Amino acid sequence: MKSVLDIENAAAQLRHDLMLANLPELKLLCGLKFFKSIEAYDHPGVESYIREFAPSLAETAKKSTPREFLPDEIQSLEKLFQLFNSRFNDVVCSDDLSVLSSLITNGKKEAEFRSTADSKARENISITCLFIEHYPDLSLSPRGRILNMIVKASKIPSTAREDDIVVRNPVSEPDDRFLSQACQSIKVARQLLLERYGLSERKRFRFDYSIESTGARFTGDSLGVAFGIGAMIALAQTEVFHDRLSISPHVAFSGALSCDGIIMPVDSEALTLKLQRAFHSAITHLVIPREHMAVAMNQVSRMEEQHPEQRLDLIGMGNLEEIISDPRLVSIEHLSIPRYLVCKTWRAKRSIWIEGLALIVLLVTLICLVLPGKFMPWFDTNPFYAISNPNTNSLEAYNRDSVLIWSDVLECAISPTTSPAVWSTSYGQTYDFDKDGRNEIVFLPRIDEFCADRSFIRYYSHDGHLIWKRYAAILGKYPGDTAGVQYDAGYLKIIETGGRPIIVSITNQEMPARSHIQFWNSNGESVGWYLHWGHVAVQNTLDIDKDGNKEILFTGFNNIHKCTSLLVLALDSISGFSPLELGVKDKYPWWTSGNQLAYILFPKTDIGNTNGELPIGYNSPGPNGIRLSDDGQIQVYISETEANNQRPQLIYTIDNHFRVIRVAMNDFLIAHRNQLINEGKLPSISDRTEYLNSIRNAVIYWTDSGWMTEGQLRKSEN
Repeated sequence: MKSVLDIENAAAQLRHDLMLANLPELKLLCGLKFFKSIEAYDHPGVESYIREFAPSLAETAKKSTPREFLPDEIQSLEKLFQLFNSRFNDVVCSDDLSVLSSLITNGKKEAEFRSTADSKARENISITCLFIEHYPDLSLSPRGRILNMIVKASKIPSTAREDDIVVRNPVSEPDDRFLSQACQSIKVARQLLLERYGLSERKRFRFDYSIESTGARFTGDSLGVAFGIGAMIALAQTEVFHDRLSISPHVAFSGALSCDGIIMPVDSEALTLKLQRAFHSAITHLVIPREHMAVAMNQVSRMEEQHPEQRLDLIGMGNLEEIISDPRLVSIEHLSIPRYLVCKTWRAKRSIWIEGLALIVLLVTLICLVLPGKFMPWFDTNPFYAISNPNTNSLEAYNRDSVLIWSDVLECAISPTTSPAVWSTSYGQTYDFDKDGRNEIVFLPRIDEFCADRSFIRYYSHDGHLIWKRYAAILGKYPGDTAGVQYDAGYLKIIETGGRPIIVSITNQEMPARSHIQFWNSNGESVGWYLHWGHVAVQNTLDIDKDGNKEILFTGFNNIHKCTSLLVLALDSISGFSPLELGVKDKYPWWTSGNQLAYILFPKTDIGNTNGELPIGYNSPGPNGIRLSDDGQIQVYISETEANNQRPQLIYTIDNHFRVIRVAMNDFLIAHRNQLINEGKLPSISDRTEYLNSIRNAVIYWTDSGWMTEGQLRKSEN
């Protein structure tokens, strides 16, 4: 402020804002803006404005909800309180100061606990949406706002030409964008329900969307996903499907929806405000368009550094079907056949005949409850999934309704698995090998004690008969492997390639660490083996050379070179060891060279070599694993630090000739390296391109000429 006239003009604006603002927090924010402008202005006339506005702002504070304020706004309120208390305590009454102090205290407590708030299941279908509110009549910048959209669906006569859609929009003037978005999203939702559950296209429904009003104007460009997911949940409650769908109360959505179900991008500036609002709320998961993920994760990472007690998990989605298939977002309760029939009949009853049928179904259901289900002619005996149960030491097969079909008790104790690396051995793999419409099951149970069943693959028929079992470790290929060495179940997977199923098993040994990889057909015949120096896990299966057969990509650590490795195998006569060095036959005559398609080493960078970053001394495969880029190239994610749950990762892009063509750092790694620079642990980078090229050139390949780096290959090619 430059003069008393400037202060009076600002005060006039505040009087105008206080009359127009509908919500108490907006009144307070307008007041904060005014007092922030005059806090450094030392003039006797300021006191009169304090006397004028302080009581009304204190009264507004009584009506305010602490959770509606962001941390920086709470800090501004605290500065206002300090201003009143230090310079104008003889002007502002103690009661008004007490009200402001109480709001600040509650706002801080809200910030502490809002991320772990226990949101109870909602009785109504409520979809959490993020909006950007605009205040063209107030002297405030746009703000993010969380609003709940209530969705209801009810049947209307099928003679109606189309669905009846109502959007109760709190904007003062009609906005056809909301209605058009709702119509488009409902068509997408109905198509998905038709494909999944056979929802009739002839049925007609009334969809009623209502959004709680704050009296402010907001944009609606990103309501498409919320409209679509709301329609699916509402229809799943109105109709009876084999699954019951419910939305998680801790997830919010932002994104437009195209007519073919693709989640479209939103305004990037608006997304920044939405991320800020979602981060400081009880929301734990935020769904955004996938193409915003890189920028959004960078913004959330910065907020996490400022507020380490807060957490927001971003989920990038490409279409509506991905959302409905994600258990973090949508819970799916599968109804058993009797329960489904009862619900279906009860919902559809229209006459005494239908009611009679319902009675019959109920009686049959009671009989099913009294008699074992396996004696019913309609009992589903097809294994849908299988588990290793450490509580009963048994292998158990379940049907689609999660009803136990059969179990096989082992003489050995099955070990509980807590490490993600061996979770796959907790579950059997089901597959219809003989194409008779019923699944066979393959098990590799985790057994740590020394007994006859340890490290054996077991193959069962659909009705629980043990057809064959094979020892999964590879004996006789490496001296010492056959005596006194224990092997642990590490991985089991069925992979389809070239129209045929292949069983992949991995057993591990320790000290020194090695992985025994075996490939089997459904007859229990070995169709390939591979011994790896260090532990590995299957990351992906890709048809890299487009010949109709998938290649298998493994990542793990190489305990000779002490770094992460990439192994690529083709399912054709696999055999041999991972590479050692040229001329190794003279030193190790038993060594058999592996016929891998590619073997690549990713040496540690300056980050991984920094003290304290990698306690075990190895870099590791990143949480993102191996992915395909949009242009069909392989992207391998490597963690160079254990900080931040290994989310800081290097991204190596590899072409179909298995050459690294570029390296990138994700936003987490950029931020972490900058932190190490600020701590004096690493030098700053003058040229990032040159730095990343040096990492690329350090990559090591196994070639016909032995180990060669990318830099050496490029030099020889030039």
